[in-house]
Amino acid sequence: MNAPDESQDIGQFDPVELARRISQLLGQYRPAELRELITPLHHTDIAEVIDRLPTQSKGPLFDLLREHDTDLAADVLLELDEESVRAILADLDREELTDLVKEMESDDAADVVARLEQEERTGVIRELPEEDRAEVSELLKYPDSSAGGRMRMEFVALDISDSVARAIERIRLATPQEVEPPVLYVVGPGRSLAGYVSLRDLLRNPLDAPVQGIMKPIRAFGRVLDDQEAIADLARKYDFSTVPVVDTAGRLAGIVTSDDILDVVVEEASEDIAKLGQTMDLEDVLAPVRSSVRGRVPWLLVSLLGGLLSSLVVLAFRSTLEAKIVVAAFMPIVAGMGGAAGNQATNIVVRALALGEVTARDTMRLLWKQVRVGLVAGAATGVLAGLLAVAVAAVLGGSPLLGCLVFLAMLMNVTIGSTAGAMTPMILARMRRDPALASSLLLTATTDMVGLFILLGLVSLALRLLRW
Repeated sequence: MNAPDESQDIGQFDPVELARRISQLLGQYRPAELRELITPLHHTDIAEVIDRLPTQSKGPLFDLLREHDTDLAADVLLELDEESVRAILADLDREELTDLVKEMESDDAADVVARLEQEERTGVIRELPEEDRAEVSELLKYPDSSAGGRMRMEFVALDISDSVARAIERIRLATPQEVEPPVLYVVGPGRSLAGYVSLRDLLRNPLDAPVQGIMKPIRAFGRVLDDQEAIADLARKYDFSTVPVVDTAGRLAGIVTSDDILDVVVEEASEDIAKLGQTMDLEDVLAPVRSSVRGRVPWLLVSLLGGLLSSLVVLAFRSTLEAKIVVAAFMPIVAGMGGAAGNQATNIVVRALALGEVTARDTMRLLWKQVRVGLVAGAATGVLAGLLAVAVAAVLGGSPLLGCLVFLAMLMNVTIGSTAGAMTPMILARMRRDPALASSLLLTATTDMVGLFILLGLVSLALRLLRW
């Protein structure tokens, strides 16, 4: 793939200004100036500019780039956001698509082909060279977010019976994409994964040395149907630059390289942030209004439902509020602190689960810890809120009992919020669901309702039992 143009001053790159200038040149149709403007850029910078263009301008600029340099255009296509890819693919005919796919590595080619309609997908695959056709067809069998969907099939596999000289000859005859990873995997009978050897180790050993004698054992590997997040966890845990992937029969099927591992890490982290931030799907910051609204409105409706339930709690205790209206001043404090404590716990546990620091087996241990943390935090904040309530009651000529009730409500809601915030992602993990679904919005809606119920319920009891 294309390397950055070292002569370019990265600090001078301004995608907003460049997108504005390109829009002007497209409107005036000045192709020579457009080529001169964009071709010196790195492909990721070109993609950033295309993402900022109006939808109707994305295809024409990409066509201009593709006609000038198909390899560069293929690199750019892989960096574009979903909206840009859809707009560009819709403008390309089958021959143009096939030419682009031919320039890509197998995993990238499969990603692009998977976006096409079935008829178009079949036609493009049929036009590919035989080896590429077989690789892309194989990769399309696996889900996009699986190890099989992420792996690439261009790599050098050494035989366990090879000598160093034979291994070097295999490398010399391989394509640049096949020898790009710094680690080579060794296979035994039936292409079973036997070990790995680095290029450095091959060069430092005698030519007649057996590969089997210098290879290192495989500590861990992925399987084609493993989730992509599991592959990223393996790379992080064992400091792998690439992760080998075996098929259901235990044969080496492909490798997931460092660039894809990094993409998985960013993608999974972005998904978690999106869920914690109450959006149904990942949302590009410059995405169309329709797309953003579709992602946000469902969560806003959930928030509305939570607010309505809290309102019903307040209405159920309207007689209590009429008798002690001063309690209304402390309702948002008690409700808000439960949500804040829950959000803290949720974020900590979701991160710990993502990093493998805790597992579903740690549920009871974590539960006991969160109860204790909640009690201490609730007592600390409850004392301050209770003292404030006593002061307010003194000014208004009321009873200091209000302070005790606020303290108890704060203690209980912070403890419940902290415990629920930690337990929800743990329960989801045990159910093999995404822990990030323990959205702060859902938690806040729950703790708001519970907090109001506790505070107003305590006040109601005090009015009945203590004749307050």
